[in-house]
Amino acid sequence: MTPLGDVNVELPRAAQPSTVLLELQRPAGPIERIRALAQPMGVPGTDRIYRATPPSSWLSSGGAVLPLALYGGEEVRGAPLPLVAAPPVIATALPSRVAEGDHVPSRFAPKLQFLARVRVQLKQPITIGETPEGLRIDFVVHYGTARGDSFNADVLENTVDYMLVRADGIGLINVHALLRTDDGALITAAYAGMVDFGPNGHERMRRKDYPKLSPMQLAPRLLTEDPRYGWLNKAYVLGVGYADLEHFVVTYDAYAVTTVTGALPAP
Repeated sequence: MTPLGDVNVELPRAAQPSTVLLELQRPAGPIERIRALAQPMGVPGTDRIYRATPPSSWLSSGGAVLPLALYGGEEVRGAPLPLVAAPPVIATALPSRVAEGDHVPSRFAPKLQFLARVRVQLKQPITIGETPEGLRIDFVVHYGTARGDSFNADVLENTVDYMLVRADGIGLINVHALLRTDDGALITAAYAGMVDFGPNGHERMRRKDYPKLSPMQLAPRLLTEDPRYGWLNKAYVLGVGYADLEHFVVTYDAYAVTTVTGALPAP
């Protein structure tokens, strides 16, 4: 009898089973299984291929051969595979645990909605000194503004950033702020983030030799009781900008980040 060729099972990239098997289900008699071995990835990002060589007796068994993926204790079977003599066959029917009708995109797409340009004038910083967690410096706001298409506010005096500067020159932002909108609403903001003072940033900040322009990224969390701005309570906000410590001015743009809805790309 002509021996069977190798059977290749193509597994979607989203699936990561612990074991892949071929299972022979006979009209009568015991179920037989053989293990399929993962093959090296030919091209990064392509689907994973598992290969097995069934016994020649399977060809005349009259049974059905199914790919079987094991996810921990869960078994998921794919569509029956054709069993023929060599050359090998390619099967793409092995499912992952994604429910039918669901889609797992290769990338989720973010949507950025501009909220406001924030600009604050700082007072002279207060250096607390070295602590077990880093160099502590307090930056207190003298005055500031937040200006956008649907959101305008003043950043009130004595808003403060309790910053810790790490040994690698990264400043860890810890801001507690109070804003008053042009129409009288009070909004509290608390946010973390990072500002990069450069490879010698820690030493420069300790000597009060402040860098002129340092890129920063932050994530404000806004809360208010005013129903006119209740949408801010639900917003995940991302801020990107620069700290100009030559003039003690911080400027950044704030965006609300959401997930793009609608049709999702194929996995």
